[in-house]
Amino acid sequence: MGLVSDLLRRVSFDKLVLVEGWDSSHQVENPPFPVDAVFRREIDPYFEYPYKCHSLTMAAPSRWFVQTDDRPFDVFYASQSNSSESRWEVLSAMFQTKNKHRSIGASRGVGFDNYFLYLQTHKLAICPPGAANALDCLRTWEAVANGCIPIFLEIPMNHKIDPWFAEDECFSAQHATMLPYWIDKALGMDLKPIRDKMQATAREKHTTKSRAAQILKAVGM
Repeated sequence: MGLVSDLLRRVSFDKLVLVEGWDSSHQVENPPFPVDAVFRREIDPYFEYPYKCHSLTMAAPSRWFVQTDDRPFDVFYASQSNSSESRWEVLSAMFQTKNKHRSIGASRGVGFDNYFLYLQTHKLAICPPGAANALDCLRTWEAVANGCIPIFLEIPMNHKIDPWFAEDECFSAQHATMLPYWIDKALGMDLKPIRDKMQATAREKHTTKSRAAQILKAVGM
C-alpha cells in the first residue's frame, strides 16, 4: 500500500475514486489515501458507512452479449456443491417441479466455454447470492448478457433487484423450497419479451462501458 500511495503522490489526477471490491455490504475499509468518491458493489441503506458512497454494481462487457431465441433447454445451475450445503438444496429443488423440463444442474465446475454455451442454450438460470451473501453476483451478469433470465434466490427484503424487470417479470424465490413453483411459473410464460427487454436494458445501462460513464458523471467529469 505504501508503494501505491507514493505513486499517487507523483501523478496528477483531476479526480481520484475508489471502487470498493468487498463482497458483503457490511465489509468496510476506509480509503488509504484521500479520494473524491467511493463506489461500492453493495450498499445497505440501514448501515452507516464512514464515507459517502455511490452504488456501482458489477456489469457485463459488451463482448459477452449473445441474442438468440434458440433455447432448447430450460433451467441451468452450476455450482461447486462442496462450498455450501445449500447448493445441494438448490440442485435437488430444481427438479421437484410439477411439470417436466430439460435442464442441467451441475455440482462441479463445467469449464468457462461450456458454461457460456449452457447459458446461451437455456431459458432460465438460478442465481443465488455469491461469496459473503453478496447479491451483486457475477453469475447474474453472465446470465443476463447471454440472454438467460435469472431466477434470483434468497434476496433479503432490504435489497432491491436491478430495475430491468417490472415486478411481474421478476422471478425471485425466498428459499430453495420455492424454486419448483417459480420454475413452473416462468416456464409457463412467454419469456421472449422478458428476455428482449432484459438484454436491451442491460446493453444500455449495465455494461462495463456504462459503469465507467456512471463514475465520470458522479464525480463531475
